Amino acid sequence: MINDEKEVLIYSVQKYLDELGEMESGLDEFAEKVNDKIDKMTPPPPPPPPPTPLPEVPEEIQAEIDAILESTGKAMRLQQKAIDECKEKITKSVLELGETVAGAKLQAVHKTTVTWDKKKLDGYLLAEPKIAPLRSEKHSVSFTAKK
Repeated sequence: MINDEKEVLIYSVQKYLDELGEMESGLDEFAEKVNDKIDKMTPPPPPPPPPTPLPEVPEEIQAEIDAILESTGKAMRLQQKAIDECKEKITKSVLELGETVAGAKLQAVHKTTVTWDKKKLDGYLLAEPKIAPLRSEKHSVSFTAKK
């Protein structure tokens, strides 16, 4: 890969990582607001002990809760789809680069896994280069929050 192409790809992945971080934060905040709204609408559970079942939610409140869940569920599914698509783009680019890329809030960590007994076969490979085709690698990408 030509250096300029690599820099452009790294920049692109960094931008996707920043976008992904914002989307995931937004989805978490949205879900928290929905849960808070529902929590305010439902009666508090009775204090323990002894443990007792939660009181019944009145039908009119349950209908409002169902409406909230229905209307927000679609928005949350769409946001999750956008997050998944962004992760796919990042994963493809990081695998192409073969290295970890960091954004402002997230980083995409590139990992290569070799699937053979390294102690025995790496030494043997030095003496018998013909076995090189038997060696395989697995590449993966994981997402972590930046510290």
